[in-house]
Amino acid sequence: MRIQCERCSTTYELDDSRLPPSGAPVRCTRCQHVFRAFPEGASDKTWLGQPPAVPPADPAAESPRSAPAPSVRPPAAATPSASPAPPARDSSGDTTVTGLAKSLRSRRRRAWMLPAAAVVLLAGAGGAWLALRNRVDPAALGLSSEAMVLLLRDDRASLDGAASKFAGAATAAPAYVAARANRALALLLLSDDAADEARPGEERFRALDAEQKREESERPPGWQSRQAEIIARMRVAQSESQPVRDRSRALREEAITLLRPLARGRSPEVEVVRALAFYYALEGETDRAQQAAGRGSEDPWATLARVTSMLRRPAAAPAGEPVATGERLATAHPEMLRARVTLARALLGSGRRDEAVSVLDGVLATNPVHERAKALKAEILSPPPATVTTVLPAASAPRVQRPGKLPRTRARP
Repeated sequence: MRIQCERCSTTYELDDSRLPPSGAPVRCTRCQHVFRAFPEGASDKTWLGQPPAVPPADPAAESPRSAPAPSVRPPAAATPSASPAPPARDSSGDTTVTGLAKSLRSRRRRAWMLPAAAVVLLAGAGGAWLALRNRVDPAALGLSSEAMVLLLRDDRASLDGAASKFAGAATAAPAYVAARANRALALLLLSDDAADEARPGEERFRALDAEQKREESERPPGWQSRQAEIIARMRVAQSESQPVRDRSRALREEAITLLRPLARGRSPEVEVVRALAFYYALEGETDRAQQAAGRGSEDPWATLARVTSMLRRPAAAPAGEPVATGERLATAHPEMLRARVTLARALLGSGRRDEAVSVLDGVLATNPVHERAKALKAEILSPPPATVTTVLPAASAPRVQRPGKLPRTRARP
């Protein structure tokens, strides 16, 4: 069944067997507008958001045929109407003055109507050519719709599947800019997940590096053996985090390679704008991320990119703005699990630990395999790491002998 968005008139192919008779809400992947889809043959709708065509009314069925009105004969006393006088003739005797004026008007009308008709025909031909050129293959639209569903689930397997389906849509329709931009967005989300996965190992590496430098500067007794042990642990942490970090960087580079040719126009499409906003947010370029997100201010993904950039550089945003913006976004678009996880991170940064756990529980109830939500919840609920203070023995401290049994004394007689 072919459907059409109410806002941007984008046409999609949808399997009407998946729709109940009462209809179901669907989202346009181009303008993110939500409207209700009804299957073919429904009593109240035929196309999405369009009322069924009303058959032309039959005038004979609406009202009974009225009898012709009787002619009224003029009274006998009335003066009969005189016959019209013949039109005045021109002095040449070839045509009348009225006919000449009509002929001149007709010539003038033809003089401007012919160029106007030519312009209309050229415009129509150009519009038809553009429509045929920008027409998207229904198979590409179907792949893109399936990919958007996977993108909203937000776990790593779903994001991988979304990137693959967007790539298939771009291959089926090379002029389909939205498919390539959305593939770049899926790659950026995967890059962000990989960076989160590598972050614990990087934090362990930095902590061990600080400990190793402290041992080297203070050089307490036995520091060389402890330093060798610390270096070995640093190598383990680096071997765990470095491949994941490299994968995150490679995904980000692949995404910007897709976006560069798409962003050269003066007014890129909204899918390109939001993907660029995400790229700048992940790179830590808060100002450019805010600028790009402002160009797609009504797009929820652009708003999510703005919140992400605020969390990357908290000092660049007013206090409480990431939480307030994240709450509005998660309330308006609860299907965006990435927005809800980002809200949980913002709540945690504001000290609202219990609310963050509640938001993450809602995400896991929707998608139990969401790795990012599970990792963040485990981080919140884990006990704080124990701090161990190493007490070094003083070189000049006297040796203390452990007390033993006192000698027996003989009682005096």
